[in-house]
Amino acid sequence: MPADPVETDGLLTWENFGEPHPKIIEGGFPSQLNIDQLMKNDECHVVIEFGSYATGISLPHAANVKTWLLNSPDVESIYRIYWGKEGEVSFCAKVSDISRRQKVIHGLNLMVLNTGPVLNGSVSKARAN
Repeated sequence: MPADPVETDGLLTWENFGEPHPKIIEGGFPSQLNIDQLMKNDECHVVIEFGSYATGISLPHAANVKTWLLNSPDVESIYRIYWGKEGEVSFCAKVSDISRRQKVIHGLNLMVLNTGPVLNGSVSKARAN
């Protein structure tokens, strides 16, 4: 099972996902252009992003998003895309049936809300292309 985010050298960041998971595609360190390209190529239907204000990302929210996406039967694959030095990451999910996209967006946003207040960094609302 993939590892949860960890604190490294005082910064909150993702260590790794441990054993590879068949749903996760590592996206490296691209720019927003790459996320837009994934959406344009129909590889990404839902995006949720974790930012940082020199405090690292919100680990409870990121861990819950990861778990929710991995367990969702509506999610076919997940691009995990890093874009910062403090764990900033975007998750781009491809849904198995495009008619389920709004269900995935609603489920992610509800899960983030139910996780509690964001104490570190920022969490964007899940959105579609």
